[in-house]
Amino acid sequence: MRTAHIILLHTVALAAFAPLPGCLPWLLGDDDDDDLECPDDTFSDLDVDTDSDTDADSDTDSDADAGEPPTWCEANGYIEGDVSILNAGYSEWLRGCRYIQGDVRIDSTALTDLSGMDDLTAIGGSLYVFHNAQLTSLSGLDSLAEIAGNLVINGNGALQSLAGLGGLVAIGGYVNIEDNASLESIDGLNALRFAEGDSFWITSNPSLQRVDAFDHLYSIKYLDIFSNDALADVGGFEELSAVPWSVEIRYNPALESVWGFDAMAAIEGSVVISGNHSLASLTGFSALENLGGDLYLSEADAVVELQAFGALEAVGGGVSIFSNNALVSIEALDGLTSCGAWLSLWNNEQLVSLHGLESVSTVGENLYVNGNAALERLDGLAGLQNVDGDEIQLLDNESLPTCEAQELVELLIANGFEGTAEIDGNGDGECDDPDSGVDAGTDGGI
Repeated sequence: MRTAHIILLHTVALAAFAPLPGCLPWLLGDDDDDDLECPDDTFSDLDVDTDSDTDADSDTDSDADAGEPPTWCEANGYIEGDVSILNAGYSEWLRGCRYIQGDVRIDSTALTDLSGMDDLTAIGGSLYVFHNAQLTSLSGLDSLAEIAGNLVINGNGALQSLAGLGGLVAIGGYVNIEDNASLESIDGLNALRFAEGDSFWITSNPSLQRVDAFDHLYSIKYLDIFSNDALADVGGFEELSAVPWSVEIRYNPALESVWGFDAMAAIEGSVVISGNHSLASLTGFSALENLGGDLYLSEADAVVELQAFGALEAVGGGVSIFSNNALVSIEALDGLTSCGAWLSLWNNEQLVSLHGLESVSTVGENLYVNGNAALERLDGLAGLQNVDGDEIQLLDNESLPTCEAQELVELLIANGFEGTAEIDGNGDGECDDPDSGVDAGTDGGI
């Protein structure tokens, strides 16, 4: 006697329907296309059996007596409902299944791969693969092309790659690849084109070395690559043309290079590249013209010259460049004309000039130039005419002549600035304009 350890909810008997790849728009509710192969009435005449088949004696014994491998799917390869694989070996019960309408959960098993799921082409719900300590491979999912819900791969300590997902093209929900201790690369998702959920997380995978397998990814809403201890290289994304929300690459301590993202002309949210202390090369984003949110570049301790964002013209939020200990040049930003919120340059120890910001005429909120020990001149802000917020700080720039800071503030006040301006802790050098009326070497506040 064999007891089934696969839990199936609402299993149905079908007469003739065999689902095909291409049903994802229908699964997501987009059935306006007359040529769609998954019509609204597909399930209208089905005889739904809500018995979860817990009486394994009759079903499994009859299969075994017939000399055929046991299966939980109908003759046409269809399962309606959720499937949970709880113990090792029982993915074999899914042989021949092409389509599962509900979720598939592979949770805390002793499986080493996913053999037995080789025929599965589409999942109408989500795929959850988590806490499988011996799972080394996703082999067995090679035919899977579409997931209407989420893809979650979490806490699989022995999983080294995502090989096995090479046929996956579309995901209707979010993606979460998190806490897989042995995962070294994302290779295996190379064919992915669409991920339509709220977020795409690649998080806390301590052995992950590269994220560069998404050259065909066309559409996502939010990307967060966060806290992957061994991650050295992030790049590619060459067909990703727009991101409605944000791109964030944060706190990956071994990250050395960020490149690619060269098809994106607009991002409605923010770009955050922060806390990557080994980052030495920051290129890419070469077509990005409009950023609706904020631009944060911080704690990239090995970047000497910013080489990204060469086409950037407008930032709807703020621009923050802070605590980049090796940064000398930001000239790549020479196309930037406006900041909708703040402009903040803070604690960049080697930054000598602000060349690259000459075209910025208006800062929508506040201006901060603080703690840049090597900064010698403010001529990079020569085009700045208006600060529309209520605060200006020019503080603790030891090599910057105080008179230059005062000249800038006086100009902005003359143009209508009515807030508080602080000037303190700057240097005693002379200004270039002897007729400025400002005594060289004066330090103080306005």
